[in-house]
Amino acid sequence: MDVPEWVTSLSDAMLARTFGLATLERGRQYAQIGRVGSISTGSGTLLELVQASVRGSGARSTRP
Repeated sequence: MDVPEWVTSLSDAMLARTFGLATLERGRQYAQIGRVGSISTGSGTLLELVQASVRGSGARSTRP
């Protein structure tokens, strides 16, 4: 996958500050057990975006 440079510059410390350590760890666990599907990146007028499909442990479906 061709990843933009701004994505590779994201640090664990910055992600933990932004989303919380528990969320970062849960995301890492989901990736390790194969629950993360497609990942895409994009740029808007005011922001950059990383989006992924993730199969969670619950029965409900959520959308960004």
